[in-house]
Amino acid sequence: MEIMRLVVTGAVGAGKSSFIRSVSEIDVVDTDCLATDVTTKIKQKTTVAMDFGRLQFAQDMALHLYGTPGQSRFDF
Repeated sequence: MEIMRLVVTGAVGAGKSSFIRSVSEIDVVDTDCLATDVTTKIKQKTTVAMDFGRLQFAQDMALHLYGTPGQSRFDF
């Protein structure tokens, strides 16, 4: 099977998780936790590790979607 990968990056609140949720054909695996810093002014939850979604184009071809955290304290 051919697996392509797309990493979605950006600032807090840019829509990375929303994008992955809107196009993924599976329930998105996420690591959202309640925000505990100034991020609460933007949104209630924040990604602390990685979001994962998938699109299946054909029996032997898929696209894996990875969303990174937007907060600099979660850089890796």
